[in-house]
Amino acid sequence: MHKLSQLQEFTRILDDKGTLARRLVDAGCSDIHPETWSARDFLENPPPGEGSDVFFLKHSLGVKGNGVHVLDRVQLSHRLEELGQKGSEPFIVQRCVTP
Repeated sequence: MHKLSQLQEFTRILDDKGTLARRLVDAGCSDIHPETWSARDFLENPPPGEGSDVFFLKHSLGVKGNGVHVLDRVQLSHRLEELGQKGSEPFIVQRCVTP
């Protein structure tokens, strides 16, 4: 692969938060990144937890004019249901972690 195309592929992976999260999990490095799901996966199969859990809902390719939304589990479920399968497609969900 040409070096420029390798660099473009590398930056694409870094820019796409969902792809980056999957690659880190695959590499055994999930502990350096917050738990991340596609919005669709989260809607279809939410992780176990409490209603007071806090999550970020954000565009998978960056803000792009859409803010990062901080929501508890109930609010997030309602928002994803409002967006529906097609509307939630470009979004990811990340678990909020304390610094």
